[in-house]
Amino acid sequence: MIGLLYKSTASRAMTPLAIDHMLKKARIRNRQRHLTGVLVFSDQFFMQYLEGPEETVRDVFQAIQADQRHNNVKELLVEEVAGREFGEWSMAYLPMYTKGQAAAQDIVASQLTAHDGPVSRARAMLLEFVQPANGRPTSH
Repeated sequence: MIGLLYKSTASRAMTPLAIDHMLKKARIRNRQRHLTGVLVFSDQFFMQYLEGPEETVRDVFQAIQADQRHNNVKELLVEEVAGREFGEWSMAYLPMYTKGQAAAQDIVASQLTAHDGPVSRARAMLLEFVQPANGRPTSH
């Protein structure tokens, strides 16, 4: 089993309704494929961690790279994992919109840190996306 973390930029404006529609489809497919993970969306930026069988994760990532909704797709981390980091979520969604972004970032950070054990590399990178080193929200 592997975990894969990537980031991308939305190719067009993504409304909450459009993201909700995308998530509904992804959650169904992920359950069928035995994938779990988390998606963070801020303004026009995505960061997603997928985990599951290696071939399946790589196939899904290839589909994401070809997806017209994504630009500048960049793989950040691929690692073998002994167990699921986000096993409770077929695809958790942690939105951070520009309005109230500081509060949203605090909520997302609390969800990412609310688990037993040390923070994994994947969680640490997601936290970095959510809360940059200076601790102030950004639109990136």
